[in-house]
Amino acid sequence: MKKKALAIPFFLVPALFSCQIDQVEKVDIPFGTDVGQNAKIEDYSHLVRIDGTQLAKLVSDKENFILIAHSSVEVDCTCWSEWHDSILVPYIKKHRLLVYLIDMDQLAEEKYGLKLNSAYATLGIFKEGVLKHQNGTANQSSTFVTSYTDFADWMNYRIGHPQMFFVSLDQLNAKYNANAPFTVYFSRSSCGDCSYFSNNYLKEYLATNKNLEESFILDCDVEGIRYVRGEDGKLYSPSDKEDANAYQKQAYQQWSNFKADYGLAYSENNPAGWNSGYVPTLYHINPTGRGVKVGDVIDGAAVLYNDSIENNVISSTYFTSERLQIDALSYLRESKEIPEENKVLLNKGVGEQGERRASVYRHEETAKYHNPIAKAFLDAFVGNIK
Repeated sequence: MKKKALAIPFFLVPALFSCQIDQVEKVDIPFGTDVGQNAKIEDYSHLVRIDGTQLAKLVSDKENFILIAHSSVEVDCTCWSEWHDSILVPYIKKHRLLVYLIDMDQLAEEKYGLKLNSAYATLGIFKEGVLKHQNGTANQSSTFVTSYTDFADWMNYRIGHPQMFFVSLDQLNAKYNANAPFTVYFSRSSCGDCSYFSNNYLKEYLATNKNLEESFILDCDVEGIRYVRGEDGKLYSPSDKEDANAYQKQAYQQWSNFKADYGLAYSENNPAGWNSGYVPTLYHINPTGRGVKVGDVIDGAAVLYNDSIENNVISSTYFTSERLQIDALSYLRESKEIPEENKVLLNKGVGEQGERRASVYRHEETAKYHNPIAKAFLDAFVGNIK
């Protein structure tokens, strides 16, 4: 006997659909970007081009990210341009997403689980370096390809949108020349301290705290800030060693000037800075509208993960008793969650290094102090509970 199909009451269909959606694993995308968002759609600057080595680093660093794999020989194909122009880019612009683009030729040896078709694009969503979701344009009749609404629904069910956004130096300068307060994270993509802070606290904070005020990141590892481009076309990083070449010395002076100009370095007129300037640095800026970048405009500050440890004691740190008294650290001074004895870290004892590498030891032993301070800063300046 044939079994009769089970009739599902109409009013239960939405509930069943909702349950299916709830089972989809969401991937929080911690960082978006404002760089290139005002460019023309056809310029493709809404997508950040990477190669196989850069993708491998995103995977090994266990990043959460969105990737488009596409064949460069098909870049002018109508099926690509129509989807790119009318669906993909409008969604990217709306949510200020950082989306990577890689040529399929770069995936010849390692495909990371992506289902590739040389004539069409594949979109992959990675969580902690592992592919979690994918879709593509191979089925040209699918609503993922033809409907912005359905594409947006598919994405919205699978990603948490960013709340912190990369900016260019020009975009940051525009904020100093305006009147709206803002929070900026000075970082470097090659900085181990920045990487530790991002991976071991910042991403978690952004994922677990929703409806935050938007904040911004400036990656200082770029030409014009830390790097100088030589006549040979190469980028040179800072060095003040005797055997450094002219470009390296120029980069050193340029980087030193930047840290002084943007308040990362200490001066009598800029008590929020520390020594010659370090990253990661978090600043909350209350701008004057006249481009002032140092002094009283910095009304919140934290310089993280740059402590030195000697003989199991923190021998150098941003968080001293003297600095705790400045206005930019009032959020820490007034914090009810951090014990008084953990607001000043100078001369604070830490555990034995043992067999740990020096950098691992320093990060792990100071994280128990720096992460609560980072939370106090973020709660005070971008948190949804004031």
